[in-house]
Amino acid sequence: MDVLPFLRVIDNVTTMQQDNIKPAIHCARPQSENMSAPSRFTIPVTTPYPIVGGSFSCRLVKEGDSKIRREGNPRDFAGVTFGSPDFFASGLGSFREGSGTKDIEASLDSYLTRRQVSNSYEIGFALSGNAESSPVTQSGVESFKSVTDLQVSPHSLPALSRGRNVIRYVDSSPQEGKVVRVTWKYSVVDSNNAPAPVPGPCRPCRERPPVASFQSCAGKPQRTWTRVTACPTIRS
Repeated sequence: MDVLPFLRVIDNVTTMQQDNIKPAIHCARPQSENMSAPSRFTIPVTTPYPIVGGSFSCRLVKEGDSKIRREGNPRDFAGVTFGSPDFFASGLGSFREGSGTKDIEASLDSYLTRRQVSNSYEIGFALSGNAESSPVTQSGVESFKSVTDLQVSPHSLPALSRGRNVIRYVDSSPQEGKVVRVTWKYSVVDSNNAPAPVPGPCRPCRERPPVASFQSCAGKPQRTWTRVTACPTIRS
């Protein structure tokens, strides 16, 4: 699947489906003396619900290790950051030394929880190849995975009942590679009848009887009825 339509390209980025060059996302034109600015793009994430956390992982690819810098911009470099990238993005991780691949894993919780509640964010990348090496070397992204934690009001979700339940998911923008996981919590209520009387008070009544007390039955989630016992001398 070509991910180019889902990226926000800032400058000089393309995909393998566009030019048949690896990795999956890479520099459209590798950097040179006349064009030293890194290639930059972001992965926008937008939801209809408030975002309360998340994580991000990716595999960066770097074919060369020239260590050449021009005007503060490196050659053979790949970096990733939270938000829109500058020329030297590395907030979430970077690949500077050596060549090959490097896996980046980062929690986004600290970035997402220290700002006002939002329903969108971006993961930014900066890439630099080297058009003056022999052979020409590329830098890019081989794969990425974004996990976003959402806060959804339980009043908008379907309730489960005894017996067979069918949950139908409808997506207005289906595409390849999308995975949807449905999770739920299920509590069993054994019956709608009041539990049997408690065998005795929860604690000895020395000075005065307890106004109200209850004990759980077999540790199972149940509706709770409270029996109140008052001394004759207590006035309501």
